[in-house]
Amino acid sequence: MHPKRRRKIRWQQKRATTWSAKPTPKNAQAQYLSGLNVLQELQDHANDYLASKLVYGPGTFAGDGWASALVWYRHKGYQHFKSMILFGVWVYDNANDRQVIIAKKPLQFQAAHFNPESYFAVIQRDFRSYYNDDGSPPDEQGILWQASATETTRLDMRRTVADALVKALKTLASDDALTN
Repeated sequence: MHPKRRRKIRWQQKRATTWSAKPTPKNAQAQYLSGLNVLQELQDHANDYLASKLVYGPGTFAGDGWASALVWYRHKGYQHFKSMILFGVWVYDNANDRQVIIAKKPLQFQAAHFNPESYFAVIQRDFRSYYNDDGSPPDEQGILWQASATETTRLDMRRTVADALVKALKTLASDDALTN
């Protein structure tokens, strides 16, 4: 075997053992959200129920006192880039307890210029640079489902959130069918 090839194989083996494949959650809310398996649910169901939309993600976001697992979607067509909707699950600490919500949050295009080539390359991974939002929890009017949560009820909450997420996606799909 050629020495360069051998060196490359050793480097790949070392890289595979030293790098963590799963990032660690950034805060307590992100740890709780990770235990709910929301990313898998969004990945499994969002494209099925929002088939008439351009759906991107899922992705995770976290801030001071909150964490979210989201997909972002918009109407199909070149001219519909000006509005985007975030949909997903947010976990945040309220005054006395931890809240889990399923919600949607409308966003407006905020970049100075629209360059389709860079937009369509970047939007598949992240919406923040074009829509000037960090994924923080939405207003009360965007909440579709809400519950209080504790660590002791996490497994029950996991099933409940999965069911509520599918129900919310069905509602979004039927609302879309009525408006088109």
